Amino acid sequence: MESVSYIDLSGVYALKEAVTVLQDRNIKLLVTGLQAQPKDMLTEVRMIPYIIPEDALCRDFQSAIKTLSASPAPYHYPQKNEILIQA
Repeated sequence: MESVSYIDLSGVYALKEAVTVLQDRNIKLLVTGLQAQPKDMLTEVRMIPYIIPEDALCRDFQSAIKTLSASPAPYHYPQKNEILIQA
């Protein structure tokens, strides 16, 4: 989400809906490049850490790949039903 410098409440609700759909489908999510204001907003509304855990936040795409390869669970390399989101 490195291109997202600002998020308002409507963006938070849209993101929450998307994350919920992914979680309902057992699709693991890593968020990359989260800037300060969006992270503050997501923390303020408690999406972080309750819906998006802190360990799902990665500095960049390469960090996300390292997270996937270094963590035996719950993360692993994406399979057919999994995605890694880089905005």
